[in-house]
Parts: sequence; structure tokens; C-alpha cells
Amino acid sequence: MNYRPISILNSLNKVFERLIHKQLYDYLESNDLLPSFQYGYRKQHSTCHATLDFTKEIETVLDNNEAAVSIFMDLSKAFDTVDKTILCRKLHELGIQGINNKLIENYMTGRYFYMKNENNIAYHMNYGVPQGSILGPLLFLIYLYDMKHISRISKSVVYADDTTLVVRGKTVSEAIQKANIILKQYYNYFALNKLTLNESKTKYMIFSKHNKKSEEKRNVLKINDIIIERVKSIKFLGLIINENLNWNEHKLYIQKKIQRSLGILYKCRQVMNIKECINMYKSFIVPYLLYCLPVWGSTINTESDPIIKTQNKVLRVLTNTRRTEDA
Repeated sequence: MNYRPISILNSLNKVFERLIHKQLYDYLESNDLLPSFQYGYRKQHSTCHATLDFTKEIETVLDNNEAAVSIFMDLSKAFDTVDKTILCRKLHELGIQGINNKLIENYMTGRYFYMKNENNIAYHMNYGVPQGSILGPLLFLIYLYDMKHISRISKSVVYADDTTLVVRGKTVSEAIQKANIILKQYYNYFALNKLTLNESKTKYMIFSKHNKKSEEKRNVLKINDIIIERVKSIKFLGLIINENLNWNEHKLYIQKKIQRSLGILYKCRQVMNIKECINMYKSFIVPYLLYCLPVWGSTINTESDPIIKTQNKVLRVLTNTRRTEDA
């Protein structure tokens, strides 16, 4: 069982953290110090922007009749393994020096956590940014700021600690060979920063119009001689992406999610008025339909589409009509 410590902060502490966060964030953004491919915990950045960036890169690869290997890397307990010495060094590199650097070091030092047991012993936290704090996520982004220097021949899309790479090549073999080199570079980077790349949860996917099985068998991705699993579909920032980039699996995923809420909506329709039911519809169903809609919404184009069929079913429940009736 994983017990993740959460920081319980008093109100004055939160106000102080918010002031530091604003000044530090404004400094980083105004000087363009954070990598452009980092979409986590930043204003005007979201999972939708990250997935749009990713899909645009894959579409460009396919339009150019090339091949791409996409690597979905998984870091084990990334926030909990941040080294404060390395963090302070990186702050110094970014120009946060002197008393300002000491302030952050003091913020990271002398923290303890308790586990509810017979002795209630306090354990010193030597690593990790404070979970649940206001400043913690921003410090983690700073910790990974130099990821942009690893490789310039691959496309990176990062949301906090979720790191995805897209490596292009004229053929599948070429893309995989490049990916093995780049993957080793990232592995070494994570090791130097005391972050652990989970080989068993790291997956890769191949995008190509000419996907030759003979090339796939000769070329595999490895981390420390451990073969990485190739998948045909994966959940990426809440979206189900497959190697054909057609969004069929994601739409079926949404359909299943909505159908679970549809039963509740049907029962509530018997005792609630239409306005209350619409409010429930907006709360439990609409978020599934709108999430990252700019990424996959253009593929909804026929009456037989799972989303159209599900939406029609929802409307019949809301208006209490049958299929043969005019709503």
C-alpha cells in the first residue's frame, strides 16, 4: 500500500506560499525559462493543449508518409523523489540565487510526516516536494526544466511528470533505432536527477501508413536490456489513442461512461422536473462529451457514430420520449 504524505498547512502559511508562487511563476514565464512542451500547472496550458500538440505531430508524420515511434514514459513517485540539493542548484542556474535560493531551501528542509500507529513516530522527509502544497507543483516543474536540453531530434509532450516522446523516421526501423538512443538519454537524465523510470509501465506505439511486421520483429525498444511493450492503444491524458489515430476506441470509452450515468438520470427523471434533470445532465454527462473535444470532435460525422447514438438516447431520457416519437 502506498501512503502518500499530504501537507496540512495553516492559512498564514498558504498566503505566504501564494505570494512566493506568484513572484516565482511570473519570473519564470516572463523570462521564458520553462520548456514550451511542459503543459502542467501553467496558466493557459491544459491537457487539451498537450494532446493537440501530440496529435498534430503524428498527423504531420503520416501526411509526410513517414513513421513515428511514440514512447509513453512512466515515472515512479516522481514528486516524492525530488532531491532538494539538485533543486536548489537548478534554481541557482535559473537566476534564483542568494537569499531567494535560501528561502526555497529552508522551505524544503525540516519537514516531517507521521503515520498513525502505536508510537506516532515522526519521520524526516529527505526527498520530495510537499504534496498538497501551493508551491510544490511549481518546484517540480523547475526540477525538470532542463529536460529541454536532452534531445533536439525528438518531439516531447510533458504534463507534470507524464512524459511522452515522438521520434520520427523515414521507416519504422529508422524511427525505432533513433528512439532507442533517445530513450537511453532520458533514462540517464532521470537517473542523474534521482527519478525512477518504470520500465514495466512504459509503453510505445508505432504510427505508420506502411507498418511492416518484418521490421517490427527485428527492432524493439529497450531500457537496460528490458524490452518495452508495444501497444496498439493507450490512455493518454484521459484520451484513448490508438495506432490508427481514428478515435473509435475513445468514443466507445465515452459511450460506456455515459451509459453508467444514464441509468441514474432515468430514475431521477421519474421524480425530478426537467430543469433539475438538465442540471444533472450538465454535471454528469456533458464533461465526458466536452473533454478535449477539439482533438477528436471532428471525427463525429455520421448518425451511426457512437457519440451521436448515445446523445440521442440521453435526449430521449431527458424529454421522456420513445424512439418512434418526435422529440
